[in-house]
Amino acid sequence: MSRQVIFYGAITLDGYLADDHDNLDWLLNLDTDINDADVSYPEFIKTVDTTLSGKNTYLTTKTLLDGADFYPDKTNYIFSKSLTTCDDGQIINDESATDFVRRLKQQPGQNIWIIGGGPLLSELLASQLVDQLQVQIAPVLLGSGKRLFDQLPEPTQLTLTNTTHFGSLAEVTYTIKH
Repeated sequence: MSRQVIFYGAITLDGYLADDHDNLDWLLNLDTDINDADVSYPEFIKTVDTTLSGKNTYLTTKTLLDGADFYPDKTNYIFSKSLTTCDDGQIINDESATDFVRRLKQQPGQNIWIIGGGPLLSELLASQLVDQLQVQIAPVLLGSGKRLFDQLPEPTQLTLTNTTHFGSLAEVTYTIKH
């Protein structure tokens, strides 16, 4: 069986990952502690040995980590045409995410986590390489910002496999119908 590619992350009720300036204050200021043991992250992260992110997600996350290493116990791939170096040993990849992930899924290992959305997530969805979406929906309306999904070339059918809530967050898990 090939490895699973999973988007795991939080969005606003109106579908945004961040505001227009890649700011995540809406998430950090929730009345639910996203680091609380009651959220699904501690169990989820145990199933992952590889992360995929775009340049903006990587740089925003590095700022939030305040100098800490970017998932140091994982193999981390940053997809970027303009970023050439990282200060924490991440692997920068300027090839097609579709071709790369297709090969990566065939290698032995644990699950592969897509951190962030937008172009990377949308490309992998359009190529039918994403297996699951695990989305925490926050009770916030931003009105504009960075959307979870860019335009997709055709509808993607999903199957709801789980719902739960953690404080003010509703978490929905969908598998992708291929």
